[in-house]
Amino acid sequence: MKVLNTDETTQPLNPENQCKTGESGYVSLNTPALMKGYFRRDDLTAKAVVDGWFMTGDIGLLDEQGRLLLRGRERDEINKGGMKIYPSDIDAVVERYPAASDVCAFALDDPIYGQAVGMAVVLNDTQDDAIRGLHAWMKAHLAEHKLPCALVGD
Repeated sequence: MKVLNTDETTQPLNPENQCKTGESGYVSLNTPALMKGYFRRDDLTAKAVVDGWFMTGDIGLLDEQGRLLLRGRERDEINKGGMKIYPSDIDAVVERYPAASDVCAFALDDPIYGQAVGMAVVLNDTQDDAIRGLHAWMKAHLAEHKLPCALVGD
C-alpha cells in the first residue's frame, strides 16, 4: 500500500510521488489478488489500475507505525438522478446500528439514475434477525433515495 501526494493518475512506482509519514494523499494498493480489470471496460481499468496498483479513490495517511488512517474519498458524493447523497451520512446512520462494526457506502453505476447507493457492512451478528434489523434501522433513519440497493457483508 502507498499513499501518493498528487492525484489518482500518479504513477505509484515513482518514489517522488509517495507521501511522507503523516502526510495525506491518495491511497493505492498492490496485492497478488488484484483484479485483472473491469469486464469489457478497458477505460475504467486504465483509470483504476496503474502499473499494477489499484487506485482506491480514498484519501488517507500512514502513521508512524505504518497503519493506514482513512481521511475521506476523492469523490464524496453519489449523484442519484440529480439527488446528491453523501456516503458519510449513510455511514453515520449504519454505524449506530448495534450489530454493525464497520460500514462503507459507495456509488454504483445505475442505468436509470446514473448512480445508486451500494454499501459494504461488517456485522457482529450475521443471523437473519440482525440483517433484517439492519434493513429496518436504515428504513427508519434514512430517506428512501439514500437506501442502498446492494449490500456486501462479511
